[in-house]
Amino acid sequence: MPMSSDPKYIEPFPYASIARNKKNYEEEIKKLEAYDGLFEILICKPRWLAQEGTPFHVVPPRYTISGTCELPPGYELAYVPSNAVVDPLSIEERLRLRGQDPQNLSSVYSFGPPLIALIQIVYASVTIYQSRGNQVETYGYAAFGFTVLPYLVMSIVNLLGNIATHSYPSIYLVHTELMDEASQRGGTFTGAVGALKSEPLPVSDQYVFSGLCQRRQGHLWEFEVGRVYRPGEIEPFGPMKKKPRNFSYPIRTIDSQISDVVAQSSNASISSIQNKDRSRLMIVCPTCPNFKVSFTRSLPPLISTLSIFISSLPLIAIGVLSHFDAGSSTVAQRVWILGALVLRMANVTNPMFADFIIHTTVDNPTLAKLRRLDLADPREYKHVCLDIGLFALMIGLLCVAITPTIGHFVVVGQMLSEYGSCSQLQKWGL
Repeated sequence: MPMSSDPKYIEPFPYASIARNKKNYEEEIKKLEAYDGLFEILICKPRWLAQEGTPFHVVPPRYTISGTCELPPGYELAYVPSNAVVDPLSIEERLRLRGQDPQNLSSVYSFGPPLIALIQIVYASVTIYQSRGNQVETYGYAAFGFTVLPYLVMSIVNLLGNIATHSYPSIYLVHTELMDEASQRGGTFTGAVGALKSEPLPVSDQYVFSGLCQRRQGHLWEFEVGRVYRPGEIEPFGPMKKKPRNFSYPIRTIDSQISDVVAQSSNASISSIQNKDRSRLMIVCPTCPNFKVSFTRSLPPLISTLSIFISSLPLIAIGVLSHFDAGSSTVAQRVWILGALVLRMANVTNPMFADFIIHTTVDNPTLAKLRRLDLADPREYKHVCLDIGLFALMIGLLCVAITPTIGHFVVVGQMLSEYGSCSQLQKWGL
């Protein structure tokens, strides 16, 4: 649990600063037992998804879904991450869930993407053919005609991928244990094609706990802690065998409507608790359970080797066509052209890079918290400063990373203007 050194104050950022002090474990538990204020529930993307670099995206509305998917309030449909291990449904599960056979899913071939890829291949090939002769002699391996080579390779890969894969007109459901939970709250799900199996969450350097929420009255709930797991233990499945700890607390959700109802409660004890000096404990509820993945941040060795080879094809082609002769090109032209090419290679060999940048910048959860934080409180202010500093650092690194691409466009524009002028002079015999 996230505990502050002040026993009357609970850290407002428990998700980012989980207690790691193993020596003061029992002391932290005593603070938890002595706490008598309101809980706040915060639903967040699980930390294990962020640690493994797993992308997590919600399905937009108005998508066609195969089968039945009626979500109760408070639930959203999300895409299964590409690195998740999806197991086939057993016969019993298929009958119980009215699932579909994955071998009989309807699919179609789309001719649009292959046609576009073919047009791109022809255009890039013509551009490279025109770069032969005087352009290569003038600029050597920095010739601007070679800049289309990565797009040529990309178009060929896209063409092969579109030919080899099907297009699915609908989104198919994968059964999870959250579907069972949502079904008990009024949801309806049929037509699943597989199952996403959960696995125990190891407790490494953090303190986590399990418990049970029960409605007490109105919008007030009681949370009873079942067990606190020490570092090195593994969270078990199924019902708890040991007797729960004898302490429970009222819970206030951060939803505005429910919070307003709680604030207007006539219960004097609840009103006095709410008026305390920002003393609160926050329960972080993950959006999904921990599930098996086939790989984490790095690609499998075979795919990684293949991606490096494919991303190196433009360099091989440049070497064959120009023999890496510099010609009359300047050092700046060679640096910017090849720098942008190497940057594209890095993006190809690390597909998790783009998701990491987007999550750290555009989808940064800290930015969403700023509206409800009290920056006058130094204990909240220091966390905000730290996260904003990391956010600014990532923006700076992103700007540095895209600098070769910007310089590449500028240099190519200058080379096009210069080469066009030279071609006009040669045409008129000057």
